[in-house]
Amino acid sequence: MLRKVGAYNKMLECFCAEGKVSQAEEIVRTMKANNMALNAASYVPLLRLYRKVNDVKQLRALVSEAQRSGVHIEGDIRGAALRKIEQDWAALKADLTRVIETNNVEGVRSALKVFRKHGHVVPLDLTNALLSMLARAEDYKLIEFIFKEFMLHHYFQFDTDSFNLVLVALLKSERKHKVDEVVQLMAAKNTPANDYTQTILKRLEQLPQVQ
Repeated sequence: MLRKVGAYNKMLECFCAEGKVSQAEEIVRTMKANNMALNAASYVPLLRLYRKVNDVKQLRALVSEAQRSGVHIEGDIRGAALRKIEQDWAALKADLTRVIETNNVEGVRSALKVFRKHGHVVPLDLTNALLSMLARAEDYKLIEFIFKEFMLHHYFQFDTDSFNLVLVALLKSERKHKVDEVVQLMAAKNTPANDYTQTILKRLEQLPQVQ
């Protein structure tokens, strides 16, 4: 088995050195399908490859996978990967902050798509700042889009205030039929309702049913 792993690692190293992402990923899938555990010699060229092609999402996944598997990766290689992830995170957070501070509603979707593409989660402070900015702009449709495409799929950190902002958006746009999804996610994440939540829910309940 070790000989087979070594042979696959040599192929993997060649594909990674040549920047052939799809071929390298096919080698990894084949190894895993044959119950071959990746070792340090597998992870190192992959980390270099994904850093080179700026695939931060895969970098994050590989670093986490190696850690879970107990595979020790050279300090400089792992450190370079972590620095790339941190630099990417800082840049994306700064971009989203600028979108919020300049009330750039048009820039919200593109900024969030990059967050998701790179596997980052929007931190709580930016979640509530973004939802508040959109509420002031009365863009309730975009708030609902964020809930559906990002909050439901855990690309946002959120708390009771976050959910209240979403519920207010549903109230303002008279989208009573969407309330159950919000309440269910609150329950799934053990997010407590407060008095304001209850007030919004009562007002939503008074809305007419959608025909």
